[in-house]
Amino acid sequence: MKCATLTAIQGGYQEKKVYDNNRCRKLTPIEYERLQTIEDNYTYGVPDGPRRSMCGDGWTIDVIAFLFRNIT
Repeated sequence: MKCATLTAIQGGYQEKKVYDNNRCRKLTPIEYERLQTIEDNYTYGVPDGPRRSMCGDGWTIDVIAFLFRNIT
């Protein structure tokens, strides 16, 4: 799955949406986790808004490895 940049905005919240089955809907916290290559339900137990923010604020090992892959 590909998605626009996940963000957490101070002073307001802008949730990402997808077009699914002819309807527009918010990404679920698990979809945020998958986009960030985090285990499903890694942020379980936290309300959905903060779960999305934590994913948007985070860097994952896979992302860091990709960025530094060609640096010698």
